[in-house]
Amino acid sequence: MIKIPYGISGFERIRKEGFKYIDKTKYIRDIEKEAYCMYVRPRRFGKTLFTTTLDAYYSIDKEDEYEELFKGLDIYDNPTEKRNSYYILNFNFSGLLVDNSMDLREIENAFNIKVYNDCMKFIERYHLDIVLEPTYKASAMLETLLRIFQGLHLKNNIYIIIDEYDHFTNGLLEGECKTFLGILGKAGFVRAFYEVIKAYTDYNVVERFFATGVAPLTLDSMTSGFNITTSLTLNPQYVAMTGLTEEEVRKVVNEVEEDKEKQEKIFKDLVENYDGYKFSKRNLEHIFNPTLVMYYLNNYVKLGSRPDEIVDKNLSTNAEKLKNLMLIMTPEENYKQIQKLILEGEVSGNIIQSFELDKTFSSYDFLSLLFYNGYITIKEVEPISNLVKFMVPNFVSYNLYAQYMLNLISMENRVKVDIGDLQRALIPFAKEGNLVPILEWVRNFLMYSSVRDKENFKEQDLKHIIHLIFTLTKQYDVYTEFPSLQGYTDVYIRNKDKSMDINEGLIELKYLSKKDDTKSKIEKAKSEAKEQLKNYMKDERLQANKNLKKYVVVFVGFEKFYVEEVI
Repeated sequence: MIKIPYGISGFERIRKEGFKYIDKTKYIRDIEKEAYCMYVRPRRFGKTLFTTTLDAYYSIDKEDEYEELFKGLDIYDNPTEKRNSYYILNFNFSGLLVDNSMDLREIENAFNIKVYNDCMKFIERYHLDIVLEPTYKASAMLETLLRIFQGLHLKNNIYIIIDEYDHFTNGLLEGECKTFLGILGKAGFVRAFYEVIKAYTDYNVVERFFATGVAPLTLDSMTSGFNITTSLTLNPQYVAMTGLTEEEVRKVVNEVEEDKEKQEKIFKDLVENYDGYKFSKRNLEHIFNPTLVMYYLNNYVKLGSRPDEIVDKNLSTNAEKLKNLMLIMTPEENYKQIQKLILEGEVSGNIIQSFELDKTFSSYDFLSLLFYNGYITIKEVEPISNLVKFMVPNFVSYNLYAQYMLNLISMENRVKVDIGDLQRALIPFAKEGNLVPILEWVRNFLMYSSVRDKENFKEQDLKHIIHLIFTLTKQYDVYTEFPSLQGYTDVYIRNKDKSMDINEGLIELKYLSKKDDTKSKIEKAKSEAKEQLKNYMKDERLQANKNLKKYVVVFVGFEKFYVEEVI
């Protein structure tokens, strides 16, 4: 039976214990051409696995294990010149707990302890004749380590690998960004740490450097003290260095399941829920979230079915992270960008490659932070302006953040998004095909929400709100713009695999403003919607669904709606 490495990020363990490893070693050749590299991707996107792969490949103490670890992989038959040539000094800041409740001394002390512990692991790993005492400065400890190492006159130099380099700063960015700016502006101890690294690259002690993180923050972070790195983040050559391509996902699915029909069903499920991430304006190849793919496949291997919960519970805290990002610097302007994303399904901006939060913060900065954190991704690049159209990447993203996004729309808590009420409103539809209670819920939400520009509210906005509301439920997968032979349906409501509900729904929406509240215009809208439904139902996939109910829904302003089931 194939062993799926869900939750395992150590390359050595995966290889030695026979877990499935999706080969990324071909990228080692390319990054070896650059001495100092920086690579940013969202959390749980395979960054740690790649850094541990680099460690196993380059460390001098792994030379005897090269065949065991790399035989059968891309790099094995054609290794690079620098294989097993370095002392690897690892710093992993993912375990560094920092938040806004800590004062300056507590924050610096936590950073110092982490640096000291990682330095000691380095000394012990390679049995170096170095005595290092803990001090109150991380930069001083690192400088001592590198200075003594230089004096040992060893044959090989140091390769520094830093995982989650920005975890320290991300902890301070949550909520009170001004506090973050004040603390780091006065302290400078993070900058000093990286300045030591830079100095010892000049002394040819630190020969190579690779750092991963989530966002390329510059204020008193790595690139302020160590500004000689090459960024691989948006380079089209490295879009799939972490994450999984369609080809890679198909291969592992075929190993998990032999039946061709079931393979396609699994792959479709993975595409809908975990695919859609694009990381370069010049290479729009879509990438899967590897942690979630392994979560799904691990469940399938053990239980023979998809997970009951398509969202890994370990990702649930990310909704709070989204809330904190929204509060950075300019909450009102950030709110407008989120609202536009919700109502229109996309938002335009550009990708900022470095941030200087002490100087300025624009809508482009905010959208870029969402992009680097994986909350939005590239939809397309506008050809003339070269601006990026961003969108939410997949259903998991909608499921994970729908409640928070809907709460953003509500003004001053006048509308409470009660999931229990919403579930109860769905029961008549699920059992009897009665859509009225859920549409009443939508109407009440709209009437008291903070959809501020009511005059310019349109059908597309209504469609996205209904989509988000259905997404909050656990019974259905909800599609907007579902492709049929005759166009794209407005809302397609489909039962999840294990749902006990009977009915599914196809809704054609029309929205009229109050000034169009006449019988003739309402009847015309209904007639157009019925004709569109008729065309959609020429699609054999929809015809095959015996429990599919078809509805015409016409909203007139926010106060009235008309619904009719089409037989």
